[in-house]
Amino acid sequence: MEKTAPSSASMYFTELNDESTITPHLQEAVTQKIQLQLHAEDQSMQLKMTFAQVDAAKKFLFTLGDVTADQLTYYQNNRAINTYYKIGDILYSFSVPIRELNAKAILLEFPQIIRTYKKRQFYRIEIPESSPITVSFSDPENSSKNLKKLVLDLSMGGLSFFTSAEESQFQKGVVLRDVIFTLPSGKVITTNADIRYI
Repeated sequence: MEKTAPSSASMYFTELNDESTITPHLQEAVTQKIQLQLHAEDQSMQLKMTFAQVDAAKKFLFTLGDVTADQLTYYQNNRAINTYYKIGDILYSFSVPIRELNAKAILLEFPQIIRTYKKRQFYRIEIPESSPITVSFSDPENSSKNLKKLVLDLSMGGLSFFTSAEESQFQKGVVLRDVIFTLPSGKVITTNADIRYI
């Protein structure tokens, strides 16, 4: 079943939320050898992998890519992982536990939900890992706590970053004040922002 959220002028998202839609989608990603990026919830260390095999019956997703010793140690201690990738102009994401990992591969749980996001109005630039942009702001529910996120992509209409399901303070319509962008050059830009899509 595919569930569609209300569309807007700039973006809409859908959910692939059962095996009959998720399995063929992931099989297509394997066929195309789509690259995906993985990161733990604190986003401090990212991995680039490639879809290699999917088995819906045994509930696993197998990915291939080089994993450094530091990354291997880090991810063994951070079993939950966020995943995102693009096919055409559509961005996909899901969050799953790691089953196993080694220096060349990661075995992930089969996702129960895959979210898809599609641009409608503004061209969105994906931020390369070599030139990261971060955004930081006060937690809407605890002003003494500062949150820092890695920007995924940027456009005239806004930006996107990943967060975990546990961070319930991110609700549509919440206004974030004194949001600080830190560019690769070190330049800092401060502005206000509102959450439009989750």
